[in-house]
Amino acid sequence: MVWTVRDLLYRTIYERFADPQFNTDVMKPKLIEQLMDKDIIHLSGGELQRVAIVICLGKQANVYLIDEPSAFLDAEQRVVTARVIKRYIMHSKKTAFVVEHDFIMATYLANHVIVFEDPTNFRPRINKYNSVKDREQKESGNYFFVGEIGEDEEGKKGSGIAAIGASSIAERKELTKKMKKQKKIR
Repeated sequence: MVWTVRDLLYRTIYERFADPQFNTDVMKPKLIEQLMDKDIIHLSGGELQRVAIVICLGKQANVYLIDEPSAFLDAEQRVVTARVIKRYIMHSKKTAFVVEHDFIMATYLANHVIVFEDPTNFRPRINKYNSVKDREQKESGNYFFVGEIGEDEEGKKGSGIAAIGASSIAERKELTKKMKKQKKIR
């Protein structure tokens, strides 16, 4: 049996599929109506991505984990997707962790942005403040900084929370300056 988009949505998110508010806030902006009678196997990558985002947001959850929502989408749909996710998360008073390589989309979507950069092992490493590893990485100039906004090198606190990863103090300061201009951090 070949399923259409309508079949898939009906079977996976029936309650939300029938909810007029969800239709207005999520499905209409994502242009799902024009895909309803298409077979899933004949959808393009961008069309599949649009359907996947609708299904993700249609599931009841306290925390949404969304990996690269802009993948396979054209520029217009990237903007629409960012707006839909942000509006849905804000109105539903839920939390979302979004992994996104498009920095413009990430800064639009997020209240706080975490940037990871570690070319040596391709995974983030955030140390306990003033631990041996923390001191070693600071001395070498290769470390991640996580703390309250406005926290300085001595650990004096600011307000709000942000996390920034950078391979050097200079990069962290430059990234912080850019994010302040975009009003992502104070």
